[in-house]
Amino acid sequence: SILQLDNYYLSPQNEIRDVNGDNNTVYKATGADELITTEAQCKIEACTIVFTRLTPDATEANNRLRVKNIKTIDVVADRFLSIAEITLTSVGSLYSFTPFNDFSKITDDEYKKFLIASQQYRNAGAKASLLDEIDQLSKEIKKLPALQTLYKDITLDLFYHTNNRELLDRLEALIINNPSYSQLNGLYNKFYMEIAKGNLQDASASIEAITKIDGGNASSHELLAYWMMANNDYEGAITHYKKALESKKTANTLHNIAAAYRYIGKNKLTEKYLKDALELSPYLHQAHSLYGITALQEGNIQQALLSFNVVVSQNPKDIGNLNNYGLTLVLNKSYEEAIEIFQQAAALNPDNTTISLNIADAYNLQGKTAEAEKIYTSIIGSTNQKIDNATNYRNLAQAYAHLHMFSEALTFLGKLEKLDPQNVETSYTAALVHVLANNKVAAVYNIE
Repeated sequence: SILQLDNYYLSPQNEIRDVNGDNNTVYKATGADELITTEAQCKIEACTIVFTRLTPDATEANNRLRVKNIKTIDVVADRFLSIAEITLTSVGSLYSFTPFNDFSKITDDEYKKFLIASQQYRNAGAKASLLDEIDQLSKEIKKLPALQTLYKDITLDLFYHTNNRELLDRLEALIINNPSYSQLNGLYNKFYMEIAKGNLQDASASIEAITKIDGGNASSHELLAYWMMANNDYEGAITHYKKALESKKTANTLHNIAAAYRYIGKNKLTEKYLKDALELSPYLHQAHSLYGITALQEGNIQQALLSFNVVVSQNPKDIGNLNNYGLTLVLNKSYEEAIEIFQQAAALNPDNTTISLNIADAYNLQGKTAEAEKIYTSIIGSTNQKIDNATNYRNLAQAYAHLHMFSEALTFLGKLEKLDPQNVETSYTAALVHVLANNKVAAVYNIE
């Protein structure tokens, strides 16, 4: 459920989940003004839940958190709607306000299904079956802001792994057919959906609408930066991330500005902001991941191996980091181990042609050219390549170049350079194509 607190900014769930630390770490990493913690103790059918409001002690140098007030409630363990309503009321009492909620038309059984779907997503990641289960729920529960955000998170996770645009149609249908009880929540979900669809003008309109309702400097600048990243305007994104940091310094925003610097090839600044992020949140998954990528680009193989070991141990089903770990092993000339890691990633997403390209490259470097050429050819013939985007242009340019079909390779390289010119991976692809085509001057230019 969602709490509507006037003049309060609620940290998104992913920011808190990614921190993976104690209360003071969460407080620092999210830039929170204060925290509310919960502790539940259950015996058979009944539970006692303690809500504690923590605020920083201004008299201490490090603003260590102190208890402001406490609220204790007793609930029946399997009465989920009752727990939700009592929880909202109890949190509201910590601030002397009545929170938003509307559970009157929702059944306890449906709310339980929503909670189970949420838990399954947090524990095991996005699955199409979770969307199918949510689609079967009633219209009223689909209006809950928390359910719509869960549906959006699952849908976009699946979309960015599969490029299946039918998923975006399903998300749009949910948003349109079930107007959220929270207008602001609905606008945020629409914004991220429009970004995924590539409808940047509609996404910009969502930012304007959000700003009219919630004009917080940090959130506005973060949305604008996210929009600019989607538009491949990394310099513009950096400007807005810096402004967001002036209002609210969080580990998540520090990671995001580091990512923007990485896209324009400024790895020293990437490392600087990543160190700042990890100082606030030492276990921040995405920061370790980006640190590995940056170290890989800098040729620091040992640091990259260390970083990817951290993130793969945190989440063995993280396809992107399995892929990057495999690339690091390739550069370490551990080809067999690299192919094994790539195959683990491919098993999780068989249609991902970037992983296929990396397996082919590993075979090629081993001298197993027949195996490599077979995979390069399959990439070119893949139906997934009919989608026009930077990833597919990059993969096609590289696959054609490895097969010495340089006219085709240069054609797709040209499309890639037009679509995403600032991205350092575009320069890498250009360097590879020109090296294989023996265009020495162009190759040296892109390597530099």
